[in-house]
Amino acid sequence: MKGSSPVLKGSCTSNRAAHPTEERLEVQAIADDISSKYVPPHVNIFYCFGGLVFTCFLIQVATGFAMTFYYRPSVVDAFASVEYIMTSVNFGWLIRSIHRWSASMMVCAIRSWTKIYNSLRVDSIQGEDMFIGNYAKA
Repeated sequence: MKGSSPVLKGSCTSNRAAHPTEERLEVQAIADDISSKYVPPHVNIFYCFGGLVFTCFLIQVATGFAMTFYYRPSVVDAFASVEYIMTSVNFGWLIRSIHRWSASMMVCAIRSWTKIYNSLRVDSIQGEDMFIGNYAKA
């Protein structure tokens, strides 16, 4: 048999042995469960802004709490404490950068959220009813 590779005796050809974490974490089962869910056709990326804002808020709380151990809010010590966080604290630069970027992302998401809200809220009765929650027929 030219061109075929020989199978070694005792070699493991099972796919599970190639990925030992699959047996413990069941990543494929979770991915199959998520991909089998029905998503309505009108749902797009703009429906994720509420979750994005909430995630950014949780990041703000966690990183802000971590930075409160080193930050001094007085007029004299504020800049020095931020400089100390950035240069001397282990991963302080990363925590402060994540805090700063999540704040920016939260502002951008809220701005986009309000822009989408205002663009969808046209002067028609149907558009206003969609956001007010009034579905009674006039």
